[in-house]
Amino acid sequence: MRFHKQMNLGRIYKWLWGLCILGLVFTGFGQLPIYSRYKLSTLPGLKWSADFYFTHALHEIFAFLLIALAVYAIVIWFFERRPALSKAGFLRLVILAGIFATGIVRVLKNFAGFYFSPNTLLVADIGHLGLAVVFLLAIAITAALSKPWLKAG
Repeated sequence: MRFHKQMNLGRIYKWLWGLCILGLVFTGFGQLPIYSRYKLSTLPGLKWSADFYFTHALHEIFAFLLIALAVYAIVIWFFERRPALSKAGFLRLVILAGIFATGIVRVLKNFAGFYFSPNTLLVADIGHLGLAVVFLLAIAITAALSKPWLKAG
């Protein structure tokens, strides 16, 4: 019996993945000043959403969790000889890889010893935001069309 099915991790995994995506979207847009500008942070319990440093730390925690979930999925897929990726799965994987790559550039720019030109940082910043929006659209479209990550079989 497959480990993740035996442990009923499929449902838990999907919930964790969805919560990470939701957390990343909320904290990612929290990096923009929109929550205080549009008074979302004045709602009870959401004052923290206008705190750049707090939302930034949460964003990195959610990113770490999403990367861990992605690594878990790759390992399970590899060892269980799962079916090939569907076209929709491949599209989402490519977009997600772009988000990870631009996110890594954004993290590395904060460490001593790493230098990126202003143009590289601009491309990384806009690319990260743009790919995140495209990923959300891909999630919505593939969910509406019932297109799974893996081919049936």
